[in-house]
Amino acid sequence: MTCTDHSGSGGAGGSGSSEQMEAGARAWPQARVLAQALAMLTITAHRLSQCPGPDARSAGSALGAALAHPHVASLRLSLLQTLWQQAGMEEGTCSAGEYGGTNDDPRLSLYHHNTAIATVGMWQNGRLGLLTAPDDARLPPEPGVPPGLQLARAAARTAEALCRLSRGEGLAGAYTAEQRRQRFYGESCLHTLLPPQPPWKPQSPEEYPHWVESSAWVVAAACEGLEAAAAGQQRPGEPEADVAGSAAAVSLAKALVAGLRGFTAATDLDTVPQTARQQETLAVCLCRAGLTASLDHALRLAFAAADRAAAPGASDHDRRLAEALGSVLPWAGGVLPLLNMCELAAVCDVGGVALTLAKHASLIARGLDAAEPGLPGATPASLRGPVASAPACLAEALGQCAELLGPAASGLAAWDHGAATEPPSAGGSRSSAAGGAVEEERGAFFFQAAGRLAVRLVADRAAVELGPDERHSLSLPALTRKSSATALSACLQHVSALSAAPGSRAEARLLACQPHRLIGAACKLLIVWQVTGTPSDETEYRSNLQRDVSFTADRLAAHPSLSARVRRWLMPAGPQQAVAAGAEAASAGAEAEAAGAESERGCLEQAWSEGWRSYNRWALADGSPFSLPLTLLRLAQAGGAGWRAMEAAAESDAAFRSGATELLRWAKSVVADGSLQPLRVPEELLRDPSDTSGPEGGHAAAAALRAPLPPPLQAPPEGRALPKLRVCGFPGCGSFGGRSEGGLALKQCGGCKAVRYCGPGCQRAHWREGHKSECGALAEAAARAAAAGANE
Repeated sequence: MTCTDHSGSGGAGGSGSSEQMEAGARAWPQARVLAQALAMLTITAHRLSQCPGPDARSAGSALGAALAHPHVASLRLSLLQTLWQQAGMEEGTCSAGEYGGTNDDPRLSLYHHNTAIATVGMWQNGRLGLLTAPDDARLPPEPGVPPGLQLARAAARTAEALCRLSRGEGLAGAYTAEQRRQRFYGESCLHTLLPPQPPWKPQSPEEYPHWVESSAWVVAAACEGLEAAAAGQQRPGEPEADVAGSAAAVSLAKALVAGLRGFTAATDLDTVPQTARQQETLAVCLCRAGLTASLDHALRLAFAAADRAAAPGASDHDRRLAEALGSVLPWAGGVLPLLNMCELAAVCDVGGVALTLAKHASLIARGLDAAEPGLPGATPASLRGPVASAPACLAEALGQCAELLGPAASGLAAWDHGAATEPPSAGGSRSSAAGGAVEEERGAFFFQAAGRLAVRLVADRAAVELGPDERHSLSLPALTRKSSATALSACLQHVSALSAAPGSRAEARLLACQPHRLIGAACKLLIVWQVTGTPSDETEYRSNLQRDVSFTADRLAAHPSLSARVRRWLMPAGPQQAVAAGAEAASAGAEAEAAGAESERGCLEQAWSEGWRSYNRWALADGSPFSLPLTLLRLAQAGGAGWRAMEAAAESDAAFRSGATELLRWAKSVVADGSLQPLRVPEELLRDPSDTSGPEGGHAAAAALRAPLPPPLQAPPEGRALPKLRVCGFPGCGSFGGRSEGGLALKQCGGCKAVRYCGPGCQRAHWREGHKSECGALAEAAARAAAAGANE
């Protein structure tokens, strides 16, 4: 098929001879007019078919019949094949020069736009009943290929062709900025390449990978167009161009959201690929389309648009664009579990998405920390964006992304499936040794940011006055409950995996995740469910969180280096006690360490006690119920012996660690094979959980919810140094330019070489906010990591 075939003249294949160029020059005006006419007739037939009057519907049917004529169908196929050939997807060569024009002809992109509408778009409308035509106005059939599968393939190839042309990867070269800007005046071109919305289902599972691939190419093409539209908006002195560019940008934003929504158009269990071959096909399609890179690009475009719209003096265009992109985050969060459901984590690298989400989470959590005290859940106006629940949607996306990051995400989940093995080390083994350090640092950055946001969401929302007669007045939105539980569970699993990893850096990373704050927030959420009741659709979230926080705390309590710290967290808070240090004078460093240890004392006792008050999932060999979490609490407090008695016992920490190790061993054996082995713990510690009924229980729950979270730990510098990771190290960085964080021109701090910055503004701000005092310590930590080969 040559480039002149679409004009109806046919011809043998060629490779750009002078005769072919001359023929193309003569055919180009006719081809352009034909594509435009067919596109207009397609839209007209659709509108007539939807009119209520019988005359309009009759006219629409007649027009549809004409468009479905075999000769017209052959012409449409020629147009479509020419588009594919120009994009470099068919054999032979085909360039704009063969049309007698140049690659910067602004009509070239509109010609491709009209071709998509007149070919795949017409067939889509016919198949969905939006256009009345024989055989759904399909293209000439491929032998042995079902119509639905043929349409899905054509849609995917057309979407890929448009994206390739936008990127300059086709034989016709790159679209110019003017061509890009003019290409999308309406939404119909890209929208016609997406799968129909539910309750429509593909006729066969073979269609599904191609519709998903088409959605991925649509997202990529829309991102390309948005960048071009933004460049067009910056040209001064052209008000008409600005208006057109603004309309194009909003249209592209809507197409981008529709592309993300296309992934969920047919994701029930009947259509999601079930066989290994179907999943392999889907993996190949998504990798070729660059889905995760497009997700990263889309998220950054949405975050940047929201930031511009919230800035003083924002234009009406900025606000409309931010509103159109407002649902990118929740839809992107909906795509991530699809990758996990189809077992595509190994082939779809979500590292860039993880960094962008984590950077945004750090910014949002920073804003929530700075919100006006006394207003639970208050979000600064500059951070709300067009979606009121954006922080909760972000937490949900973080939780879904965590499942795709690698071994650390599996953590304790394997225990529920009968595995008695230890959680894998947090460093992971999915990459080479060279890439392992980057993956480990990326996980550190991600889970620290995700945990900070989830903890702040729960603490702010749960800090509600709860009187004795208002047991059911607590209002924690369902989205916040579920998304926070998802993110907290992921972070707790990560902490648990770190506790099993060897080396001092793993312990430093663990402390940088602020595990006591994760545990405290999880307990607050358990109290909320305990007080208000657990809706049926949240039972699994509550069960998962109970499992993760219980086992994580037990693992930390059994850790040789952390056991004493966990015991301190669970001790009753009391008057200041001097740490026994002998009669000799203590150094300033020892005094500071002692003061820090004392400030941690009892920071979890109240929340832990109330969070597990009515939890009695466990049972002993004789069938009597008991609370494993409360047994851990009583072990820490030595059955209520008090702080002085515990301090007087030289081996109190060792005894607590031994008891925690026994609890962990027993619980793992029960989960692994259900065997009820003897539990070697003092019998007086194995009591039933207390009753929560009555006013006293209500007062205690309210007090635990109102109590502030534990103060942050000062994590060792090894836990915060990220010398290999390409991400801006300033927690308040709100710059989301570029297609990915790793693609930015980041520069390392000249002092420590342990953090990078996207610009001097972020570097100066971070210096003022604390990096000045820690730069030297981070430099030493980075040097130690480099000496150890960045791999323990």
